[in-house]
Amino acid sequence: MRMLHTALGTTFTKGISKYLQKYKYANAAQEDLWQCLTEAAQEDGRNVQVKEVMDTWTLQMGFPVVTVTRDYSNGRVTVSQRHFLYDPEVNVSNSLRNNVWQVPLTFMSRDSGNVSRDNGGVSTHDVFWLRKREGTALELLVSIYEDFHLDIDGSSWLLANTNQTGYYRVNYDVTNWKLLAEDLNSDNLQNIPAQNRAGLIDDAFNLVRSGDLAPAVALNLSRYLKREREYLPWLAVERAFGYLHMMLADTNGSSDLKVYVQSLVTYIYHELGWENSGDHTTMLNRLTVLSIACRYGLPRCLREARERKDALDNGGSVEPNMKAIILQYGSDRTGSGLVAAILNRTRSLVDSGLFTKADLLNKLMTLVDSKEEKMLVFNFLKDNWDYMMEGATEPPGLISKLTEEFTTHKDLTQFEEFVASHLNMASRSDVTEALERIRQNFLWRECHENAVRGWLAQERRGRG
Repeated sequence: MRMLHTALGTTFTKGISKYLQKYKYANAAQEDLWQCLTEAAQEDGRNVQVKEVMDTWTLQMGFPVVTVTRDYSNGRVTVSQRHFLYDPEVNVSNSLRNNVWQVPLTFMSRDSGNVSRDNGGVSTHDVFWLRKREGTALELLVSIYEDFHLDIDGSSWLLANTNQTGYYRVNYDVTNWKLLAEDLNSDNLQNIPAQNRAGLIDDAFNLVRSGDLAPAVALNLSRYLKREREYLPWLAVERAFGYLHMMLADTNGSSDLKVYVQSLVTYIYHELGWENSGDHTTMLNRLTVLSIACRYGLPRCLREARERKDALDNGGSVEPNMKAIILQYGSDRTGSGLVAAILNRTRSLVDSGLFTKADLLNKLMTLVDSKEEKMLVFNFLKDNWDYMMEGATEPPGLISKLTEEFTTHKDLTQFEEFVASHLNMASRSDVTEALERIRQNFLWRECHENAVRGWLAQERRGRG
């Protein structure tokens, strides 16, 4: 709806008012809303069939990735779309693979000036509709920005999906990615809105995950984060590096990743600190930054978390929104020892009546954090599944949590053997999803792990 609002501009509000007035005290369907918005558009002299547009978003699965390719010799731009999938080999029907969306594209460039980014929107004549799968040539973007001088210089970046109002990912040619990274690493950082800086990080690392972008492109882009101070980009960072953290957890690249992320987060960590002050967005940003800094082992962050945890244990108090971080990173992990001890005594604990099977499973779910601990529980359940499930309620998300860090061929084989050895397990949706996720993780590591580890190792040597 935000995307539609951006595409229609003031016509959207007019159509919503028409819809509410027409159907007050009555029932309505989504087609009625689309019709009112279409009527409002026609009244404003615009030939837009809203139902045709929105049916592509509400009646079919997924969303697209839009690829923007530039010809730097003549200023021409080609845009195309396809169904965004993390695994290109996933078993999806051709009808789903061939989905086409009516995509409202908005653009800005370094040379195009301020494109309504102050108020978070763009005017209606700034929208180009991409309705076809194959490339559409846009010479100098004249059809998009009729009111702007867009003689785009070859040294200027081009940015699609202004202010991230569109529900799609964007990929660019390598040169444009490089131009974006160069500006982010310069005094022109603020020329790209914070929403789009977050979107660039989110799109780049998810495109790496899907195999559509070389890891080095996304990692080179991320170097600018030493200069980043806004909340939305750091929220995107937390998610983006979380996937790499999981993929490299059992490799030598894990320490290189931690060192690299520490180098990015150090500056803003010291600026924000631990004092719970500032406006709402600043406090959200502080929690995100502290979580990143502690998760990737920034010594000062871990030391502060431990000191605050000790103070809490001795009767002190902490701000409620800080408590989760302090408890998570200020506590000494019990490691696999406690988990193994519980698993070894499971039958005696249940037989003695001290715990029910469900209680033990729930307790284990609160304790396991590392892949090692999750693997201990998984192996125990693999051998004792029928016993543990007899008369017990399975904790919600059990399979998903235990297998979320399964990333190797060995992990995949073990889980497949577990599924095959238990009746009706293969028909469960959570099991199917887990199998697909493990397969995707394994294939990603096979294709991209060496490239990521090589880049991180080189980056560390360069700083050394």
